[in-house]
Amino acid sequence: MRTQSHTIAPLSEPVENRYFSKFGITDALSIESAAWVAKFINGVLSRVAAVDPRTPVMFQGGFRPKTFWSSCFAADSNLVFDAHHYYFAGRPTTSDNLPTFMCEDAKDSIGDGKFPVFVGEWSIQAVSNSVLASRPDQELEQPTLRLVQA
Repeated sequence: MRTQSHTIAPLSEPVENRYFSKFGITDALSIESAAWVAKFINGVLSRVAAVDPRTPVMFQGGFRPKTFWSSCFAADSNLVFDAHHYYFAGRPTTSDNLPTFMCEDAKDSIGDGKFPVFVGEWSIQAVSNSVLASRPDQELEQPTLRLVQA
């Protein structure tokens, strides 16, 4: 028997605010638009369940917290929240304090436990002083990505 290993992500980073300064924070999507998005995702959940209930639906909620979205979906929904963490908007990040914000976000990514959370994106660009030279030295046991300059 072959193990199923797939998901569907019909929507990622829904935003309506035209100001880029609001991207990556909750102001990117109004409460009214969030209600429409929740209705859309619930429709996707029911359609996917009718075809193959084993297929999870992955959803990134426009930078509103998982606890905001959790009540919009039934507990038996086959739903996975996709968290995207950005550090260039909305918080006083610098290269020096970025690791602190990343650790806080990792803890907050758990949500309320109703649905699993997948961290699909991390950004390491800070609001100010985003330079490699000022980042604390971090030793990685097994680097997963090597950047090559073209």
